[in-house]
Amino acid sequence: MKKFILTVVYTLLVCSLGYSQTGQGYINYKSYKINGGNGSCGPQHPSTTAAFDTMFDYTNNNCTELTHEGIDTALNGLTWTWSTMLPRHANSWYGWDIDGYFVAEESGAYIFQITSDDRSDFWFDTDGDGDMDNTYAGFGNGSRSRSFNLTAGQVYPFRVRYEQGAGGANLYLKWKRPSDSALTFHSDEIYSYHPDDAPHSLDITYEVSDNLDATKFSTTIYYECTDNAGGICATVNTLGSDGTTSFDETAISTDQVSDGTLKATTTNGNVEWVVLYPYDSTNDRHRILIDGREFTATNPDTDPNNLTSLQLLDLYDGPISIYNVSFGSGGWQQYYIPGNLTTAISNSSYGSGVIRNAGSYFGIRAEFTFGENTSFAQHTLNLSVDGNYYDDQYDNAVTIQDLVIAFNQLTSGGSGPGNSGGGVFTTGIEYVLGDVNEDGSFNFVDTQLMLQHIYGETDPFADLTFVDVVKIFGSEYDSWSTSNWSSGIPNTTSDSYTPNTTTRAQTKTYNVAFLGDVNFSHSEEPTNLTTATNSMSSKISSTKNSSTEQSVVLNIVKEGDELKLTIDIPTNTYNITGSQFKVYFDNEKLVYLDSEVSDSSIDSFTTSRSRYITIGSFSSDGSHTLNGGITYTLNFNMSSDTGSTLGLLGLKFFELVNTDGNKINLIIK
Repeated sequence: MKKFILTVVYTLLVCSLGYSQTGQGYINYKSYKINGGNGSCGPQHPSTTAAFDTMFDYTNNNCTELTHEGIDTALNGLTWTWSTMLPRHANSWYGWDIDGYFVAEESGAYIFQITSDDRSDFWFDTDGDGDMDNTYAGFGNGSRSRSFNLTAGQVYPFRVRYEQGAGGANLYLKWKRPSDSALTFHSDEIYSYHPDDAPHSLDITYEVSDNLDATKFSTTIYYECTDNAGGICATVNTLGSDGTTSFDETAISTDQVSDGTLKATTTNGNVEWVVLYPYDSTNDRHRILIDGREFTATNPDTDPNNLTSLQLLDLYDGPISIYNVSFGSGGWQQYYIPGNLTTAISNSSYGSGVIRNAGSYFGIRAEFTFGENTSFAQHTLNLSVDGNYYDDQYDNAVTIQDLVIAFNQLTSGGSGPGNSGGGVFTTGIEYVLGDVNEDGSFNFVDTQLMLQHIYGETDPFADLTFVDVVKIFGSEYDSWSTSNWSSGIPNTTSDSYTPNTTTRAQTKTYNVAFLGDVNFSHSEEPTNLTTATNSMSSKISSTKNSSTEQSVVLNIVKEGDELKLTIDIPTNTYNITGSQFKVYFDNEKLVYLDSEVSDSSIDSFTTSRSRYITIGSFSSDGSHTLNGGITYTLNFNMSSDTGSTLGLLGLKFFELVNTDGNKINLIIK
């Protein structure tokens, strides 16, 4: 289980623009050096709107210079102290021009109050005509208030301008909602952009086991594009330590592309090419017939099978579905229009000469043109992992504890699905991960493969890649069925994402698990894992055993050109039925020869890999234990006289598991 193969070639688009947080709770600003930066020229302390205009006109006014612009929190821009305020060139002779959008939370009378030292003016568009014609201007120190009647959910542009000469400085904008008892500041009603123009974004959380380093994983988002030589535009993000990553509008295509379907648009004509049947209340729809000659003669070679949306005069504009159509036919092509058009027909601006009521149907004079339907481009998301990290980690993902737990499930009483016991597994995910050959059934074939992986000379998982063994669950992970667990198992590291106008800021969450990892040492634990089963996991059982007076003794002895490594488990009362030790060795200086085991009453194994040896014992039925102790010996030949054994051998992983599948934590000496 140690090969990682992922060949993906992308040409990455690199954007040099920087982006900061924006949207709700933020404002746009421009910061100016005014009055020459020292009060030497004017205008100073504007008392009219025109004076403010001149003071901020850095193009034509030599006394003014634009020094900063950007996006900042509304708190910094509209209510600040000296320590929290917008950027400026100095603490005197500066000015700000602030704008944004106000989205009322409530309907009714809002009271706004602006306070400043020195001058400020406040603009608010209350009627939605695009002109901010409500203003306060020409005031110095002090507060000014005004009331507006606002509608909940409506968007109102606003603007604040501020001038600071020398001395004290402050700027506060506060307001009172209809339900408020006092003036306050609600940052959730302030936006740096019109909510309808919000940028697209995607926030992803991968629930990765706490025992793994999430920063070794990365996600690629990509889509087909024409402005890149490879035809793919891709962005790769490394996951944060909490398994999260975000893609902003620089990585997301918001271009509308053809989705391969057609939309019909109509204008009134001279021939009744359309028959529209009355509303079918049972199915909530109308049946509509379009003369086939509109497809074959007026618009040659147009396939009625591709028609998915229709604009029918002023009656309807939206999706339709096929009832009965035939390509190349001059007969009626039949579709369904969802909903009730009865009122639209009665209120239509077209007269009876265009929409004729024939009693059992409406004959409509309409001429057709067909065009491609467009939609947002579909994006692909793909999770990958550092190859070396995967090699190191997945070697230890399926171990002797997983094997013991899996055997216990099969041999215990109960009525698990497919004759798989039922006394241990409590979640559907355990069955999914236990089914290592992915044939839809968890049985002794799977445990035999796990056993062969641990101590077989031929590892059945050796050629499996990250894509082969990882399971990315998008939903229902914590409630996966224990009876129908093999239905709908994800089999790819990829998923799709499509931008959405309604929900521009989207989120996705995935749970990451690995085949064979039934103790969840490397997989995210389901929240419905019961206490009994949970006690078998490495996370819970990693607490040291209360009896730590005994220990596993590790010893290395050099005899001529040979090295002997012995691992001695002392006499104990822990009912150990499974043991596994992985001894890593310097394969440039040592050659593995053979192994010895002191107790032949329990099945033992030795597996030789290129850079480590696995040795241990396992009693599948629990009839033999290591209570009497056992000694494992590994023999190596030294290919050259190194003069020192330091660093040639190392025990980097071991597990001792009792009959219940729990780890026994003895220390190594």
